[in-house]
Amino acid sequence: MLNSLDRGLDWFERVLYLGAAAALALMMVSISADALGRYLFTQPVRGVYELNELYLLTATVYLSIARAQRLDEHIAVHAIFLAMPRPVRRVVRVTGRVLSAALFAAIAYKTGGMALQQFEMGNATSGAVTLPTWIGWFFVAVGSGAMTLRLLLQVVFEVCGRDVPGDRPEH
Repeated sequence: MLNSLDRGLDWFERVLYLGAAAALALMMVSISADALGRYLFTQPVRGVYELNELYLLTATVYLSIARAQRLDEHIAVHAIFLAMPRPVRRVVRVTGRVLSAALFAAIAYKTGGMALQQFEMGNATSGAVTLPTWIGWFFVAVGSGAMTLRLLLQVVFEVCGRDVPGDRPEH
């Protein structure tokens, strides 16, 4: 059962990760096109700043965060952690994941509500290009929701005494 849940969440995280990679590629192309247009033709690409600020940067960060957690690729300082006795490490790991899951659940809930509210109101930017504002909030909500699920699944694996998928072995 746990392995099936992990496989399903892993698939969803991979899809989000591809979205983050596409957002990063689009960010690079749009900024390069804007710079070329600005300096070669004195005509920047309209809306690039807004597109990157509202959508692409947010998508790059939040759509990849759960996958990074799955692969244990977040920045961490292990010096103090590894000096702790193994039972204490387990408590610290579970407690940290539970608290992090609560935080990400709150972020997902709040930003999901913001996305829905912005969508229903039809809010849009008033800059060089008019862009809907709900999309950025949606990326944060989906990414934070996936992170919440990943953290909770890791807690369940840990509490059940199973190896947590993606965790690196302790030395």
